[in-house]
Amino acid sequence: MRVLFVAGPTASNVAGLAPLAAALRATGHDVVVAATAEILPVVTGVGLHTVEASSVELATLLADHPATGAATHEDEVAAAGRRFGQLALAMAKPLYKLVGTWPPDLVVAGAHAYAGALAAVAAGVPWVRHAITANHIDRSGVHPGASDILAPELARLGADRFPAPSLMVDPFPASLRPAEAPTEQIAPIRWVPIDHPVTIEPWMLDASPRRTLLTAGSISSDYYDVDLIRSTAAALDGSTSEILVACPPEAAERLRGVHGITRAGQLPFKLLAPTLDLIVHHGGGLTALTALGAGVPQVILPLESKNADSAHRMCAAGAGVALPSSDASLADIGEVCRTLLEDRLARDRCRALATEMVAMPLPADVAGSLADRFVDVRSS
Repeated sequence: MRVLFVAGPTASNVAGLAPLAAALRATGHDVVVAATAEILPVVTGVGLHTVEASSVELATLLADHPATGAATHEDEVAAAGRRFGQLALAMAKPLYKLVGTWPPDLVVAGAHAYAGALAAVAAGVPWVRHAITANHIDRSGVHPGASDILAPELARLGADRFPAPSLMVDPFPASLRPAEAPTEQIAPIRWVPIDHPVTIEPWMLDASPRRTLLTAGSISSDYYDVDLIRSTAAALDGSTSEILVACPPEAAERLRGVHGITRAGQLPFKLLAPTLDLIVHHGGGLTALTALGAGVPQVILPLESKNADSAHRMCAAGAGVALPSSDASLADIGEVCRTLLEDRLARDRCRALATEMVAMPLPADVAGSLADRFVDVRSS
């Protein structure tokens, strides 16, 4: 089976697709990941074949459709939708050319990669959405703001509406999913992240110190919220033996010498997760999944309003505590972190969620079920 994966414009979009893509390749299928030029090294860095689908950069998308200063949550979501719509149109023609010369049997697209659906329509094959967040808006339909941008291209392809996916691959356990998605449309998958390749050092495996990890995600350092990391490190002063920061290399340079931070840089998150006592982060879906899978309590400070609802839903289920990043004081953050570090019941609740995730089908199992389902569709 030939499977075309289409990633959104950030490294986290690639990371979300990588476990299933690697599993399909390992079970004998042909896999290609289409991505923008600036994240091609991320794809090859996890050992997958890739093709450039556009030279458009994240900085251009953000500048053309800024969410900064958005008056409402709806305005922020619409700005994101316009970015994703612009990206889809930029990727469309290269993808049409690709599926013309390398016809896939299936297209798998990330939540922000609407070009995947366009390519599937052009190729006449099914497409699958791969969830990477627990947000309703990232998991169903089309972002407001994207529909108008995509409508003329869909009409040119002979489609009167954005095509629904045949299936959604979902790494979030059932207890954390939004209620709107029917169970029969979901293929659960156990989250088994692929770490950024690094040389392992002995300290990474040592669970003896009280250790907290901070991160504002994998987004490029120009947009990495260094101030959030600095303020959170200050709030944690004296509460934990080590403070690790997972961030791009350039952001690590800006954090060098910050009081309280032990190490900063590209860290093997999956490897480190079982050694952590607490994870404080920006509300990213993959960060939350890795913390959930390791049974580590989280303090979530959502940087985007669309992440607030899912953060509160995860924390209501026992994942930790969510605070509004714009309103939380240093004292608030520090108090919550200290409380979770001492709360054994909170860790027990997190371990229960981890147990639920362990019971989900592995990527190799999902790869097999996709092959069974969609090879049959193509041959019928």
